[in-house]
Amino acid sequence: MDVGNDRFNLMALCWGEGHGSSVHDHSDAHCFVKVLDGQLKETMYDWPTTPRTQSANGSDVDVLLEYEPLRETAVNYYDKDGVTYINGLCHLMWTSLLTML
Repeated sequence: MDVGNDRFNLMALCWGEGHGSSVHDHSDAHCFVKVLDGQLKETMYDWPTTPRTQSANGSDVDVLLEYEPLRETAVNYYDKDGVTYINGLCHLMWTSLLTML
C-alpha cells in the first residue's frame, strides 16, 4: 500500500458473494467499514494465549507446535449502508460477504 500522507489511507475492497478475508488484526490502525451492497459478516476472536511447545531434540530450546484454537467472541452482520469501526489490538477478525442484494 502507498504510504500516502501519513494521515489516512482509503481502500475499496470489492468482493463477490462468499468471498472474504483471512483472520487478521488491525495493528492499532483505525478502520471504518461501510457496506455498499450485500451483507457483511464479521467474526471476532480473542488472541490465542496458550502455546503448545515441545523440546527440540533434548535441547533447552522449545519449538512452537501450535496455539490453542481461536475462541469466537462475537459475530456481527452489516447490511447495505451499514457502518462499523475497529481499532484492532484487542481482537482478531475475519470478514466475509454473505449475499449480494
